[in-house]
Amino acid sequence: MHRKILKSVLMSLLIMLLLPACEKKAEVVTISGWEKFDDFMSKISFTYPRGWTLTQDQTGVMVYSVPEIVSRFTDLTPTGPDGVRLVVSRIRMDSLMSFDQYVEKIRDDLSVSGYDVKPIEEKTLAGVPGKSFECSGYLDNRNKLSSTRLFALKDTLLYTASYDGFNKAYALNKFVLDTMLSTLKFTEAAPKVVGDDPAMPSSNFAPFSNSYLSLMYPDNFDLATPAAKAPAEFSLDIRGYRQDSNVHLDIIPAKGLSLEKVVEQNSKNYKAVSKGSVNIDGVNTTYLDYRPVREINSRVYFLVKNDRIYRVIFNYYAPMKEKYISTFEKVVTSIKVK
Repeated sequence: MHRKILKSVLMSLLIMLLLPACEKKAEVVTISGWEKFDDFMSKISFTYPRGWTLTQDQTGVMVYSVPEIVSRFTDLTPTGPDGVRLVVSRIRMDSLMSFDQYVEKIRDDLSVSGYDVKPIEEKTLAGVPGKSFECSGYLDNRNKLSSTRLFALKDTLLYTASYDGFNKAYALNKFVLDTMLSTLKFTEAAPKVVGDDPAMPSSNFAPFSNSYLSLMYPDNFDLATPAAKAPAEFSLDIRGYRQDSNVHLDIIPAKGLSLEKVVEQNSKNYKAVSKGSVNIDGVNTTYLDYRPVREINSRVYFLVKNDRIYRVIFNYYAPMKEKYISTFEKVVTSIKVK
């Protein structure tokens, strides 16, 4: 009996000695440096790893550890390389729901979708007291998606930040989230006059200019430059308090097409109720009025100059036509092509 016990002890010691040699070397993520995102239009700034892929649209700013991971997050597919992403945004809060109710709803929706959701905790985001929770879920028996969500509300602005990752990449890169959070800033918007209706476009205009064009826009609206979708070379969004009332611009190669040909080719995409013409930057342009959905009126302009098509679409809430259409017309006619 003593010999069996001694043999068992010796075997246990041998296994303990062999374990360090058998263990896989710890995985380490190497960051070659850091870059700063600082955008005066979105009023968001933070630091992220050099070489990561950054994209931006009207919903916020996204940073991906590798380009191949973008489609995997979009489709939530179990196949493909592992990686992580950071998402940062700032939007005006829906007054129909309190901040606590909003966070609870996001958490509940994820739970209903099958995610394992942890309790909500107090957290500071960009210096603003807020809420945070973690969640995770399996896409299949081998692939797990984990996430950290953060929320904060200041005045009418909802600040959000999330960190998402597949499998081991989530834990290995989580220090990047700490860096981003420590450097995250939301620039304060210009104060509004007490008594102003935030849904109304301001009568004061601010300038925008880049290598493509310049224009003027209401100074209580926000600008964003989302990633242009082919064949567009550049896109611009101008949005105010009402998300259904906005201006969107795309710049597309004309490839020798005339204005008449451009309008002919695009007319089938718009069920025009009326048609008109206006001079923009010394060039005659054509516009089409149409109604995509109930209570929303829209207009699309086609300007062809320097072998580029400048397509401008504005939408507005129909019952507030008089408040929006004259302002949006001023935005369009202020365009100067470079």
